Amino acid sequence: MTLSRDNATHMTVLGNVLESISGGGTPSRDVESYYEGSIPWVTIKDFHDQKYFYDSEEHITPQAVENSSTRIVPKNTVIIGARMAVGSVMITQVDTAINQDIKALYASKDIDVEYLYYWVQSKKSLMASIATGTTVKGIRLESLLSLPIPLPPLPEQRRIAEILGSVDAMIRNNTASKTKVLALREEALFHTFQPSQSNVLPLSEACSIESSLVSPKSEAYRLSPHVAPDNIESATGVLFGIKTCAEDRVISGKYTFDSRDVLYSKIRPYLRKVALPTFTGLCSADMYPLRPNTSMVTRQYLYFLLLSPQFTMYANSTSARTGIPKINREELFSYEFPLPSLEDQNRICQALGALDQYYGLLKRADTQLTELKSGLMKSLISHNAQREVSHDVV
Repeated sequence: MTLSRDNATHMTVLGNVLESISGGGTPSRDVESYYEGSIPWVTIKDFHDQKYFYDSEEHITPQAVENSSTRIVPKNTVIIGARMAVGSVMITQVDTAINQDIKALYASKDIDVEYLYYWVQSKKSLMASIATGTTVKGIRLESLLSLPIPLPPLPEQRRIAEILGSVDAMIRNNTASKTKVLALREEALFHTFQPSQSNVLPLSEACSIESSLVSPKSEAYRLSPHVAPDNIESATGVLFGIKTCAEDRVISGKYTFDSRDVLYSKIRPYLRKVALPTFTGLCSADMYPLRPNTSMVTRQYLYFLLLSPQFTMYANSTSARTGIPKINREELFSYEFPLPSLEDQNRICQALGALDQYYGLLKRADTQLTELKSGLMKSLISHNAQREVSHDVV
């Protein structure tokens, strides 16, 4: 098909802008030598939300390619997940083989590869929604090829891809900043809570559990916020996805808590789920609502103590003796830690809290950038496109 060369954006279908589309295969696992080569072999597990593909977890030999249905996809080709992680997408930066769950989209001269990548990204949810299958869902080839795609002139396609690429770069930089902040925070926690021979205090003297179990089904609590371990981001204390007890449909006994408490998840302590709630609610019985003895320890200092590598190592060592990793009350309250003066605790928490505040800003920036990209994809890729769609798929 020859597309119009005027300056309008035309609606066509994916099949009209591809030279071809191909799948791959899996070399026989019975021949171990097939997997001792240097040719990258892409499977769904190699998709990690990155734009460009450089290398894979597994590699195969030329003999594996020759004796199987896999095939080599050249660099600068869009590859997508067509089964399981439907709509996942990357652009190859090296020649690579692919398995049967992947499709390679060979762009025609009418479409820019980067624009095609962003179009696939914008249609990921749609592709997933039309995937079929009982155990493993996949998108049918005819469904994929008939998806409508707006096609502006090539210079406009490149401009759109450049804009979205700039937002991607901002997202990557923000992610790198978050990683650096967390690494700095981890180092600060480690040095802050180094073992000391003097002024050591057991947790039993620093805090207590004041609340008792209540029924989340009662009228007094059914509309209360409910916090479970899954509502706390690991190692950061960020709370998210909070619903009421009624919305979560919880029925077993829960602990009450308020803004004086520190919430600590006793199961899988290696996940380091600790939070400082600013509201009143109920928490899972898999958590301890710890009320600090404020004459000795501040709430924030207790929070950072429970996040420290030293406490986590202790909690992990005690939980290893049980089937499901968890720390019981006796072991929790037996932990001893260095206790500086309240003045020094405030100074320490001010420094650590500043890192937490900065991380929070970066998290919010993450959300804003993701929303910005989503809005731009809708605006730049779909807006003002003519709705006449040609179904002459090549």
